[in-house]
Amino acid sequence: GVAYSETLMKIWGCKPGLVIHAVDVVEPSVRLPGVCYFIGSTQEYLGGVCPSLGLTFDFVFIDADHSAESVRRDLDMVLPLLRPDGIVALHDSYPETEADTVPGLCGDAWKVAAGLRESHPELEAVTLPYSPGLTLLRKRGGPAWA
Repeated sequence: GVAYSETLMKIWGCKPGLVIHAVDVVEPSVRLPGVCYFIGSTQEYLGGVCPSLGLTFDFVFIDADHSAESVRRDLDMVLPLLRPDGIVALHDSYPETEADTVPGLCGDAWKVAAGLRESHPELEAVTLPYSPGLTLLRKRGGPAWA
């Protein structure tokens, strides 16, 4: 995530000039050059900062606090800000064992991905079947998966 920068560093290094907005409630251990950091809740950022600046996104990585409630709230808030061909990635969506569903690991965040057909029929989704899991989402009718 953002706090320890493991995932952020992988995304940051993949494409020079990529505009990255990183949101976490704690100060990151490392600040990467060119990354726009917001220390606070996702709800504050998506509900206040983004609309006031007119921000929209091509790619959003949701890691939240491993609870289905937080993942669902973040997803619902980010969808209006997602560009038509944008992608959302939900982390912790494929716990390998029941032991992986405890808070601090996947928690019950996986339930959001499991219920997408009912909660968001406007989205297409694919879950990569490795633990802890990653589910990629996009709006139906977008360009073909490349």
